[in-house]
Amino acid sequence: MKPKYLILVAGITAALSCGAFAQQDEKLGKLSFPTSCDPKVQAEFERGVAMLHSYWFIYARRTFEGVLQQDPTCAIAYWGVAMDYLGNTLATTPTQADARAAWDALEKARAAGAKTQVTGVVGAIVVALLLVCAPNLLKDLPSSALAAVVIAAAIGLFEFADLRRIFRIQQWEFWLSIVCLVGVAVFGAIPGIGLAVVIAVIEFLWDGWRPHFAVLGRAEGVKGYHDITRYPDARQIPGLVLFRWDAPLFFANAGLFKERVLDAAKQSPTAVRWLVVAAEPVTSVDVTSADALVELDETLHESGVKLCFAELKDPVKDKLKRFGLFSRFGEASFFPTIGAAVGSYLDCHAVDWIDWEDRSPPRNHRLC
Repeated sequence: MKPKYLILVAGITAALSCGAFAQQDEKLGKLSFPTSCDPKVQAEFERGVAMLHSYWFIYARRTFEGVLQQDPTCAIAYWGVAMDYLGNTLATTPTQADARAAWDALEKARAAGAKTQVTGVVGAIVVALLLVCAPNLLKDLPSSALAAVVIAAAIGLFEFADLRRIFRIQQWEFWLSIVCLVGVAVFGAIPGIGLAVVIAVIEFLWDGWRPHFAVLGRAEGVKGYHDITRYPDARQIPGLVLFRWDAPLFFANAGLFKERVLDAAKQSPTAVRWLVVAAEPVTSVDVTSADALVELDETLHESGVKLCFAELKDPVKDKLKRFGLFSRFGEASFFPTIGAAVGSYLDCHAVDWIDWEDRSPPRNHRLC
């Protein structure tokens, strides 16, 4: 064949190949993989990840190597190279040479400044593959040195800075993580994590069993009604107790809720006529707590106190209707806001009360 025909055939073949790769490129799809690398290599890196996920290992490796030529400090690209060398570990086993090349790529990533947990995970995988697939490479390595390699790879999985931060913010969560770690080390991964989940659920129930509660008052110059323990100068409206319960009502805390409400009524500085439960934090009511509400209402009624609710959510009202409590209390006992409940009380009872907002001159509410 003449040279000019060879050139023509080669050109046609190259054009067809480029078209085929362009079509395949479209099939790779779109992904977002933020990195700290140079922005100019971001698109090419994401293309390499897409190839990796499509098992185009050779082309993905070339893409990652091209990224590294443009930005040698892009440590995550070395991760891509390592993953390419390992290939699909569920279908094939890497050769000794590939495992060694993957390890070398991770060492370069560490030298480039890789700090994320991904590096530690891949490092641990590579160490395991080295032990299984290439034991001859390590046959002359002392056991202590091999243990140091494994430990060094595993240490990358620990976030000591996060642990210090958790200990500073909330110590029980720090100790929960330590219990989980010890549980995994002693009992295995699944039992250890299960132990941590059980402890977390117990702690959640404990918080729900003994939640925060507050008697509310009117603080001078502050909108709304607030915890009188945090606002010692807050005034309480004579004859009215505003009680807030900061948790759902369920079997574990129903009895405590009843006790705290009655204690608030007894400790009121004036004789109580109305007791309004500020119920916005109450997201659920079960049968046991519904029975506790009936008992509470009966006890308060005997003392001449009316039980009301403010800011109760509609789904909780629906439950009270199914339990038959909505009709028992009456629709007039439910108020959309605490302010509406206070206004209704002041309309029904003549008490010595002047709100600070009533004394304040009207303000210009125009936007600046």
